[in-house]
Amino acid sequence: MMNRTEPGRRGPYDTAMRRPIERTERFGARRHRRRAVRSSALVLAGAALVSCSASPEIVDLVIENVTLIGSPGAEPHAGTTLVIDGGRFSRLLDAADPSPPAALTLDAEGSFATAGFWNGHVHFTEPVWGDAASADPDDLRDALDAMLNRYGFTSALDTGSDIENTLALRDRIDAGELAGPRIRTAGGGLVPPGGSPAYLEVSLPELDTPEAAEDAVERVLDAGGDAVKLFTGSFVGPGRTAEMTVEVASAAVATAKRRGARVVAHPQSERGVRTALEAGVDVLAHTAPNGGPWSGALVSELVAAEIGLSPTLKLWRYELGRFGVPEDVIENVQAAARQQVGAFVAAGGALIFGTDVGYMTDYDPIDEYALLREAGIGFDEILRALTTTPERYYGDPASGGTVEEGKRADLVILRADPRVEIESLARPKWVVASGRIAHGL
Repeated sequence: MMNRTEPGRRGPYDTAMRRPIERTERFGARRHRRRAVRSSALVLAGAALVSCSASPEIVDLVIENVTLIGSPGAEPHAGTTLVIDGGRFSRLLDAADPSPPAALTLDAEGSFATAGFWNGHVHFTEPVWGDAASADPDDLRDALDAMLNRYGFTSALDTGSDIENTLALRDRIDAGELAGPRIRTAGGGLVPPGGSPAYLEVSLPELDTPEAAEDAVERVLDAGGDAVKLFTGSFVGPGRTAEMTVEVASAAVATAKRRGARVVAHPQSERGVRTALEAGVDVLAHTAPNGGPWSGALVSELVAAEIGLSPTLKLWRYELGRFGVPEDVIENVQAAARQQVGAFVAAGGALIFGTDVGYMTDYDPIDEYALLREAGIGFDEILRALTTTPERYYGDPASGGTVEEGKRADLVILRADPRVEIESLARPKWVVASGRIAHGL
């Protein structure tokens, strides 16, 4: 789902998801405080605290005495020293090995480390992101920290926003002006005829023929998209879903795949799930709980097709609660979503962590972790959904997703053992994104 824009706004694809340029008080009010914090230099080698919450500089960094969980399923390795040089893990040392000199050394005794996390479903549509090319960097830093950095997200897939604006934000991060996640974007989304979602006040491009689908996908990718989002089912009002035809969805998927791009589907209903399956999409952007539990046959087909799934379990209570839906109905929807995720993972399905933040104004993922646990998902699978699986679908497994020598230095330092306290995943002590300190004490 995506957030609302100003009432009555309509426009073509390249402006359909543009947001107002005004800044929100919650970010702007902290600007001067953050400037004062950043004005002090980073601590010297041997220090044990970071003097700022984020640094756009790539620093030579040593993290000592950490218990490393280097990849999903790996045994924790206590007393590890991580050496980060030039934005990559250059060495992984044992406790007996002397630490090399570095610009910054942190003592992480009692802490646990994993590779940095992916959030596979975000939106940059709130007012604070408006005019990202020229927005005050302090406002953007605060916003990145509030929505993503502080929760360990060092990579993110934008599944619906003004693509030009999102690319401007990405450019400022990539250039080192801001510390934040690697951003991949799917642009604004493509819908069936009459299928612009009821919760949006913009019109999205409508696909009524295979030829229109091919043209729209080319425009998304030519504009700089890394992926394409299809609404194979779209909520257009209470009890009403607009559905994309298999022929149109298939044409969109074939065009994207010729260009080497992934396709994400918003399914809305079981029919939308089946259309996505038959068309050959790569990832379902949500579960589809209003259709009830998934059958074993459907789950087997999804797994055999290697379709990934971003559950967004927290979204359903958030969304239904906003509209005063009775508690028993909300719980039935939540139960169906948990069943779909549990059955999918039990059958060997590929889970991709995603929360729909940016549409959801509650950024905290702690409830999502708890709901995944309620669905029967264990720690290793949750860590896989945060790291190696999204890297395989959206990134480059050769350069990221695990903590190994030579790989990109995306790192989350946790205060407690996440195998025991899954909620600790939402409360990192330090976060390093591509060798930059993205969040710290």
